Amino acid sequence: MADLRITVDGRDSDVESLQDWLRGEPEFRGQLRQGEATGPDGAMGAVVDVIVGVASSGAATTLAKSLQVWLTQRRADVALTVTGPEGRRLSWTPSGSPMPSAC
Repeated sequence: MADLRITVDGRDSDVESLQDWLRGEPEFRGQLRQGEATGPDGAMGAVVDVIVGVASSGAATTLAKSLQVWLTQRRADVALTVTGPEGRRLSWTPSGSPMPSAC
């Protein structure tokens, strides 16, 4: 099983909303937890991430679709970054479109 770390660029309530949304997906029940990472230089506190355990490519596809739907239902200034176990990243912009990052 691979852990995917989802970083929400928004408010704390957006993280909670995303967790609630993903709990509604049967494929992710029991596979969600919170993680913390240090924030960017100069930021106070830690960044709270949602970590999803994904066991198959089908689950990863379900996650991508679910994130895109959740994001389109949010306000315009929320963005997501999903980081895989090998450090590869995929970011969703506020327009809801996936955009590979340079990392």
